[in-house]
Amino acid sequence: VLATQGGTDLNLSRRPGCDRLQLVGTNQSGASSLGLRMHAMLAVTRVGLPLGLLGLDFDSVKKRTRRPEKRRHDPDSEDMTARQR
Repeated sequence: VLATQGGTDLNLSRRPGCDRLQLVGTNQSGASSLGLRMHAMLAVTRVGLPLGLLGLDFDSVKKRTRRPEKRRHDPDSEDMTARQR
């Protein structure tokens, strides 16, 4: 048994009552789309015969915040050389 998974964004911009959904993306012309993100997991046999849906999740897209970049350890730095003495 193999569990396959995938996701997609559902554009609901033109549906009535969906104006409070989160932004899911923009197209090539810059038009934005409101909607939901969907993630599904499906069980299949070795030959690809579907056995059933293992999970289905819908959620609104949350804004990602950038994490501060981690400083990398530089073994050749003066501070490191001084500590090793």
